[in-house]
Amino acid sequence: MKKHKRVSIVVGIILIIIILFFLLKGWFFPDFSKSLYGDRLDGIEDVPIEEKQVTEIEDKIKENDFVESVDYRLQGRLVNVEVEVSKDADKTKVKEVANVLLDTFTTEQKEYYDLQIFISSSDYEINYIGYKHKTSEAFVWSNNE
Repeated sequence: MKKHKRVSIVVGIILIIIILFFLLKGWFFPDFSKSLYGDRLDGIEDVPIEEKQVTEIEDKIKENDFVESVDYRLQGRLVNVEVEVSKDADKTKVKEVANVLLDTFTTEQKEYYDLQIFISSSDYEINYIGYKHKTSEAFVWSNNE
C-alpha cells in the first residue's frame, strides 16, 4: 500500500465514481420504456370512450345557441372538455352544458374517469371550471361569481 499509494487513491476514486454513476443513473436517465402513468391506467381498456360518444358530446353541446366551439381531450383518466361561449350567454345556463357529459357517459365510465369542463367566453367575462371526481355524483364549480 505504501509503495502504490497514488495508484490506490486513483483506483478508489474511480470505484466511487462508478458507484455514484449507477446510483444516479436512474435519476439522470429515466427509463422511458415504462408508462408515464405507472399502473394508474390499469383497466382503461375495459372502459373505453368511443369516438361516437365524443362526437355525440360535441354535437349536443353545440346545439346550444350560445356555444361557439367545443374541444375534447383525454389525458389518462381525465376527460377535459373546453367550451367557448358567446359574450352574451346566460351565466346560469352555461353550467348546464356539463349535464351533457353526465348524460352521455355510461355509469362505468363516470366511475372510472374524472371529468373536467372549462367554460369561457372570448372576453373572459364568463369563466367557469367544473370538476367531477370519479367517486362524485355531480360537478363542483369554481367560484367566480
